[in-house]
Amino acid sequence: MAQGSRDALEALLESDPIDDLAWTRHANPQAYRLVTQLRRYYRRELSHRGLTSPEAITVYYETVRLELLMWVTRADSAGRRLVPPACSSD
Repeated sequence: MAQGSRDALEALLESDPIDDLAWTRHANPQAYRLVTQLRRYYRRELSHRGLTSPEAITVYYETVRLELLMWVTRADSAGRRLVPPACSSD
């Protein structure tokens, strides 16, 4: 999930709507506006978090993936693998 989120964010930020979405701009102006609004929103949010370069964003997502993997492999004191609360059968 983390990699997919990173890839989607990269595609959103690295694309040039004027060149890459020319057809969409003419065929569906509302969808084009949505993409441009999403780009502005995520650029602002990333800036607030200090993630202003592709490298910084990559490091952030690598850290998230590592934390998820460490959490999944963590065991409790009895050696049982921990399960997220939403996945438990209790």
